[in-house]
Amino acid sequence: MSEYQSYRFERLDGVLGSKQRQALRQISSRAEITATSFQVYYHYSGLKAETADVVLNYS
Repeated sequence: MSEYQSYRFERLDGVLGSKQRQALRQISSRAEITATSFQVYYHYSGLKAETADVVLNYS
């Protein structure tokens, strides 16, 4: 059985700076990262960070 996970985080106010985007890239090399969002899909693994930490630090 395969597992599918999707994560999308949107910045509500302001933009992500280059250091923040670099930190998010360390969490996932496959993520689509823009100045206002982070989105990634996983089929057999999961996000290498706690979702609460991502929301608190980057949203």
